[in-house]
Amino acid sequence: LARCLQEMGRWAEALPLHQRAAAVWQRTAEPEHPGALTETHNLACCLQKVGQWGEAHILHQKTLAIKERTLGREHPSTLASVNSLADCVQSMGRWDEALLMHQRVVEASKRTLGAEHPATLTAVNNMGMCLRDMG
Repeated sequence: LARCLQEMGRWAEALPLHQRAAAVWQRTAEPEHPGALTETHNLACCLQKVGQWGEAHILHQKTLAIKERTLGREHPSTLASVNSLADCVQSMGRWDEALLMHQRVVEASKRTLGAEHPATLTAVNNMGMCLRDMG
């Protein structure tokens, strides 16, 4: 239900559902469990959309740290988390920091997936949007 609400742009209604789901995962699974990581990510994105950037930032950092430790720095899922964190700090107006993260994603995606892979192209686009926001 939370994902459906998100797709409809009803982030404030989705937030308590994500909070409840994240709490259940926290009680019942290790933080490294893929389901727990996914729900932490979903909660962070929802918090970001409702303007709670500080809390979102903490959760994005937590998710990224676990993925770097368990999957490696260049795993596609890890790079997706770097992108989410970059998007969060970009929303906070911290463009220089966001740009460094976007550059990391682009470089690693080119190396691991290839320059024409859809994920690489998305990373290039995200970096371009960051540069646009920087002025």
